Amino acid sequence: MDDTARTMAAGALRLVLIALATGCGGQDRPVDDGGDDDTGPGGCSRHESCEEDELCNEDTRACEPAYGRSYRMTLSNVSVHRTHSPDGSPWDEDGGLPDLYLCLTLVEAEHCTAVAQDTNTPQFDDFVVEAVLEHYQHIEVELCDDDTPADPQCWIVAELESLAVPTLRAGTLTLIPDDPSRLDDWAVTLSFHPLAL
Repeated sequence: MDDTARTMAAGALRLVLIALATGCGGQDRPVDDGGDDDTGPGGCSRHESCEEDELCNEDTRACEPAYGRSYRMTLSNVSVHRTHSPDGSPWDEDGGLPDLYLCLTLVEAEHCTAVAQDTNTPQFDDFVVEAVLEHYQHIEVELCDDDTPADPQCWIVAELESLAVPTLRAGTLTLIPDDPSRLDDWAVTLSFHPLAL
């Protein structure tokens, strides 16, 4: 190899090393290697491709902020103990099943499902709430029995003061009792779907 070729090869190697050291313009993003976790021309394909405070929007295939944006939220996989309420009392005086509904409180606005009559596994497929979510935000889920509509019984089943990015990335949060001996008392899944910015 002559001197000119050696000089050109050394210069090219130096440019590659500078590009690697600076992250190609100072951005701390993964290199597009064509794999599953890149943020290259086709966009992101996994949350791990994005910054810590971002998520990979499956609709737009782009890394986007996790907070300060609108989400569509739903409640599903609701189940409660067949014979008694969270406080241990019977659902109905005659031993019947509860007439359940759930209320989701976000930023002091309460959103409630319709009442599901006489069931311990209600379906709330038509319940959808859209709201802007922030990191530190009060979220409360209440379970209510409407057997006496004038005076329904309600229990707070979950109260959150913050939402972590991994929860928003996962898209679901299953709410269950803190006390393991009461795991069959109730369960609710809260789902989050990011809307377009």
